[in-house]
Amino acid sequence: MPNEEQIITFLIRHGFEQDELIAKSIDELQDLYSQCVEKQIKNFIPPTQHLPLSIKTPDNPFSKLKMPEEIYNLDPSFLLHFTFEDLVLDFHKQFPFIQINQIQKILHILLAFLQEKILGEIACSLSDIPKEDQEFILEIYERQKEQIHHLVQINNQLHSEEFREKFESILKLKSMIAKSNEGKL
Repeated sequence: MPNEEQIITFLIRHGFEQDELIAKSIDELQDLYSQCVEKQIKNFIPPTQHLPLSIKTPDNPFSKLKMPEEIYNLDPSFLLHFTFEDLVLDFHKQFPFIQINQIQKILHILLAFLQEKILGEIACSLSDIPKEDQEFILEIYERQKEQIHHLVQINNQLHSEEFREKFESILKLKSMIAKSNEGKL
């Protein structure tokens, strides 16, 4: 806790009068200080919604597989819930006769499939914008495909009406700027 002089300086900066503060005891100043700091913190931190009391860890996606080939029948979105290393270890626990490097290759294939699937969904979401803009945006996301959680977030945002409206207004603004620049050439 800061000393009395520091508390008074802080409170003056936050709208209190110096005469009013000098008349208060140190305990009253500390209470005011605590309330003011708490109020400042609440201004920066959005109110939290009810958080789940416990976070359920996803089940091992390989536990029900009888044969290694069955991995290709799984929905590849399970890759989003685990680290690559955990997936390798879990698959190896289920099928210890498969070498780690082979497991890594299999998982890389699945990861590439998931990346392409998400990029395809993004491309579909962008199908109603001009072809030039669509190609430019997809090129950006293609370079970011290793950041799969980012791609998922973008894909989800493209389905949000609010984001979509902002996105389309930016594209219209870009188009207007491009047209005005063409007129100046």
